[in-house]
Amino acid sequence: MTRDEFNKELMQIKPDMGPPCLSDYLTDERWELIDKVYTYHPSICDSDAMRKVALLYAEFGFGIFTDLEETAHSARELEREYKETKDRMDKLKTEIEKLKNRCAP
Repeated sequence: MTRDEFNKELMQIKPDMGPPCLSDYLTDERWELIDKVYTYHPSICDSDAMRKVALLYAEFGFGIFTDLEETAHSARELEREYKETKDRMDKLKTEIEKLKNRCAP
């Protein structure tokens, strides 16, 4: 999701907020947090995720994202660990297959 996509979605939900208000308020640091929650929070993981994030922002403001950050961070770390473990398992499986092929009659 880009800032423009977020702003467009937010404008559909709450037209009175307006992009000037958003661009003044959403610093790069705040935008990174919103994007982190959008990308990693397990409750915001479907095709309607952008709308969910915009609804949260429209209803509760930026503060809700600081509350959601810990869960998003944990989910991101678990996804990283899962990928590393899966990659390691795939590598081990390949090594086992090589060994089997080497020992086959």
